[in-house]
Amino acid sequence: MESEPTRVEAFRSYEDLEKVLNWFWNNKYYNHWITAWLMTALGRRVGDTCGLKWSDIYRREGQYRERLTQLKEEKTGKKVAPILNALAKMKIEDFISTTNVSPNECYTEKIVDTKPSAFRKMLKRAISEVGLSYDISTHSFRKYYANTIYKLNPQDSDNLMIVQSMLGHSSPETTKII
Repeated sequence: MESEPTRVEAFRSYEDLEKVLNWFWNNKYYNHWITAWLMTALGRRVGDTCGLKWSDIYRREGQYRERLTQLKEEKTGKKVAPILNALAKMKIEDFISTTNVSPNECYTEKIVDTKPSAFRKMLKRAISEVGLSYDISTHSFRKYYANTIYKLNPQDSDNLMIVQSMLGHSSPETTKII
């Protein structure tokens, strides 16, 4: 018998999300910090985010791509190419300047050397240490992204469909769970 999937919440507020992000930053877990920011800014899952390479976001000439190179989602097998938005670029720049990484020198390498399991473990520690007591997991970043996009245009009748498309969901019912 299959077990029910664990239901987690989105971060309830930006302040809660910020507590976790700042915990990573203040404790110098920069790989975890950028992983969390990219999940938040792009709405991707932890496995897909940890698998990103510099070549997925940069062109060889050093400019950002408009969209990530086409990714095959680990969970669903769907191919997606999300827009590389201004928030993601800003946080990538912060990461580069803090870690002194040169994307051109490691162009074909992963952005982070963090495995999803290591990120999950450190996320649990961060949640505990910042005092958040509701159900949060790596999927909470994706849910926060979806909720934020949805709330930006509450009167738009196509809003749910837009969020569904951005997340790569096959049905609006799946998106409504977010």
